Amino acid sequence: MMDFLLKQWRPTPSVEVFYSDMSYGTRRTHKAISKMADKTATVLKQISVCMEELVAGGSKVFKILKRSEKRYSDDEARKLISNYHDGEERLVELLEALIEKEDSAVCDPGLFGNNEDTVIDAYHTCIAKVKNLIKVAQEIRWEIMERVEGGDEAEGEPIEIDDFIVSLR
Repeated sequence: MMDFLLKQWRPTPSVEVFYSDMSYGTRRTHKAISKMADKTATVLKQISVCMEELVAGGSKVFKILKRSEKRYSDDEARKLISNYHDGEERLVELLEALIEKEDSAVCDPGLFGNNEDTVIDAYHTCIAKVKNLIKVAQEIRWEIMERVEGGDEAEGEPIEIDDFIVSLR
C-alpha cells in the first residue's frame, strides 16, 4: 500500500521541499484510508443485504412450516437437522470473523472520524443481520425437530444466539 508514497519520494534538497513531500504523502495516505473505508463499508452493506434477504426467505419458510401438518421421517429429519446445524456453525464462523474485524477497525489508529463511523456502523449492521439469520435457521431447525414421525416432541425452547455461539466453541 505504501508503494505510491515510495514512488513519489525523492532525496530532499531542502526543508521546504521535504515539508511539501510530507504534506503530499499524508494527504494521499488519508485519501487511501478513506477509499479503503468506503470499500469496506460497501462490501459490508452488500453482505447485510444478502443476510436480510436470507432472513426474509427463512422467515417465510418458518411460517409455512409452522402452519403445515408436515411430519418428517427419522432419516429426513436427521439430514435436515444436520444440514441446518452445519449452516448455523458456518454463520457463527462468519459472525466471529466480523466481530474480530470490527474490533480491529475500532483499534486501528489510522481509521478515525467519519471513516471510522462509517466502517463501524457497517460492521454493527452486518453483525446484527448475521445474528438474525442464525436465529431464523435455529427456529426452522427446532421446528423440524418437533415434527419427527414417531418421535417425542423437542423439549424446551431454542437457546439464545449468544448461548448457541458459546456452545459451539
